[in-house]
Amino acid sequence: MSIPTLDQAYTKGYKDNQVRWIQEWLVLNGCETSIDARFGPARYQSLHFLNSICYSSFLLCSENRLGIPMSALHISGIIPARYSSSRYPGKPLAPLGDKTMIQHVYDRCLLSDTLDDVYVATDDERIQKAVEAFGGKVIMTRADHPSGTDRLAEATEKIDTDIIVNIQGDQPFFDPDMVLEGVQPLLDDPSLELCTLMAAIGDKSDHLDTGFVKTVCNLQGDALYFSRSLIPYPHTNTPHGVYEHLGLYVYTKAMLIKLAALPPTILEQVESLEQLRWLEHGIRIRVVETQCTDQAFSGFSIDTLEDLQRGEAMLKERGL
Repeated sequence: MSIPTLDQAYTKGYKDNQVRWIQEWLVLNGCETSIDARFGPARYQSLHFLNSICYSSFLLCSENRLGIPMSALHISGIIPARYSSSRYPGKPLAPLGDKTMIQHVYDRCLLSDTLDDVYVATDDERIQKAVEAFGGKVIMTRADHPSGTDRLAEATEKIDTDIIVNIQGDQPFFDPDMVLEGVQPLLDDPSLELCTLMAAIGDKSDHLDTGFVKTVCNLQGDALYFSRSLIPYPHTNTPHGVYEHLGLYVYTKAMLIKLAALPPTILEQVESLEQLRWLEHGIRIRVVETQCTDQAFSGFSIDTLEDLQRGEAMLKERGL
């Protein structure tokens, strides 16, 4: 990442009060900086950021005030993948049409103009070799991670990035437009550090299916709760929608590292939903309804051999 200086900020046309605000923000956030006693026209000495997390936070919080282009932020897609799945061992390398499942996911990521780079995070050399064989990039992680978030956090510490998109490795047909849907709220609102997606469940027969994780939000669009049960419960005939939580997450680097350090919570363990840990610790989660169509295809997850066979049929049905 290119670290800017106050000289550069000044020569780019920022006003003196803007540059002084930059300096004040940096001092408040623990950065070393100095400023020439003369203030107009001022000469500012170099800024020395403590780390890339501080720089990322600066860009996110300052965009609306200073007009710093969001193109300065580096956005990475990471696909956590492990070989030892209890329900379907070796699932990432399962053949699906003319590709492995992990290559399907990786190639869908490459269709997104939002991502600057894409990685697979894994602890398995077989997955590493398969990904590198089709030209993909791999970050090797420890084998003892209890969740995909923990694996992602370790991987993130090994790369220079600002925003991370967590793409599920068992959804080979996901719509790449979902990446921007999840990233855009963080770009629009500098106070946001975590976003995910939801989609309306149209078939009422799926409302009671515990395989569909449901979510409800407040009027600002932030998650109130996630559950395998039906929420909200229709005690009255009040018109309402029921929404499925989709597994794509977008975080700032600082937030992801923070999430990985949080201890487990009761509700998380009761429902077996990691995102409840974050809510119980008071973390704000923005939830955006996807506008992507054909959720039956793009949201399809493969967890069993039967799912894989259904995936093969879906590819043939769509002529892919």
